[in-house]
Amino acid sequence: MSDPTLIAAAISAISVVLGPIIAYVAASRRLSGKIQTSEAKDLWRESASIRDDYRARLKEALFHIGQLEKSNSELRSELNDMKLRMSDVIIENNQLRRKISDLQGAA
Repeated sequence: MSDPTLIAAAISAISVVLGPIIAYVAASRRLSGKIQTSEAKDLWRESASIRDDYRARLKEALFHIGQLEKSNSELRSELNDMKLRMSDVIIENNQLRRKISDLQGAA
C-alpha cells in the first residue's frame, strides 16, 4: 500500500524543513546570553571603547562649556561697564558742546 519512494520523499521533505529549524534552536540555546565567541568579545570590547571615548569627549565638552560661560559672563560685565562709560562720555560731550556754543554766543 505504501510506496517506499513516497515515504522516503516525505521524510526528505520533512528533514529539509525541520533540519534548519532544529539547528537554529540548538544554536540559539547554546549561545543565548553569552559573549563567549571571539567575535562577540571583540564587539563588546569595541563598544566599551566607544563608550569610554564618548565619556571623555563629553567631559571635555562640559569643561569647555564651563570656560565659555565664564568668559561670556566676563565679557558681558565688561560690555556693561563700557556702556556706562560711553553714556558718561556722551553726557560730558553734550555739556562741552553747550559750553562751546555758549562761549561762541558770548563772543
